[in-house]
Amino acid sequence: MSPLGARIYALLITADQDVYTFDQIVKLTNASKSSVSNQLNDLLDRKKIVFENREDSRKRFFKTNQLYINDMLQAEHQDATKHIDILQELVYIKRDNRLAEILLEYYQHSRCNIEATLEKINQIQKQKNDE
Repeated sequence: MSPLGARIYALLITADQDVYTFDQIVKLTNASKSSVSNQLNDLLDRKKIVFENREDSRKRFFKTNQLYINDMLQAEHQDATKHIDILQELVYIKRDNRLAEILLEYYQHSRCNIEATLEKINQIQKQKNDE
């Protein structure tokens, strides 16, 4: 991801408001319209962001794609679980493998962190749905 693309994505993730228009993003990033347009299209292609149209406006309103974030974290959770399964077998077979034990601990902590993060995201989404 380019530096401008990363700035736009970070802006949308940490947004003070639910959505931003193209013009707002141009102003906040201090970048040219062409550069912002290219980066928004790249983020849209990667499915990291989505846009919505509103009935009373011709403008597009950009926001992060919550499904992308959830899918990415779910994939990382599955990856960590696979590593844990392999490393547990290795530790069981070769008991004095300190490196395998360290990696196993790392992936166990990673999986717990991912689970906690997913739970927090789900709580935020539930609160937004209740409003």
